[in-house]
Amino acid sequence: MMPSNALVSVDMAVWGGYGFPPSLDRWSGVRVLWGKVIIRAVFDWVNYRDSNVLGLRKLADSAESWLFRPNETFNSFESLCLYLDIDAEEVRGIATTMTKDQVRKIEHMERTQALRPPVK
Repeated sequence: MMPSNALVSVDMAVWGGYGFPPSLDRWSGVRVLWGKVIIRAVFDWVNYRDSNVLGLRKLADSAESWLFRPNETFNSFESLCLYLDIDAEEVRGIATTMTKDQVRKIEHMERTQALRPPVK
């Protein structure tokens, strides 16, 4: 299960080499990509759900639909959480309590981590 320290846990859970068996390392790129999709959906929903700009509001509505409405397609939120071995309900609960400042910090942290050299 995912620790409760916000969506940073999602980010850390999908990176290869962080406690996953070597057999999953070959899928680490896919895990990272889908983890980032979840984080971006939460970012869009939290930041734009009360926007007056139609385009931003559509992003929030799309993210809300994907995060909170049941769907069983291969790329649904529930399917990805199952694949990533994270609790979908816990991520939803965290998303509903996050502030705009908190999701912006995650976005900032991702960008600064991307600029750091990889740890060997």
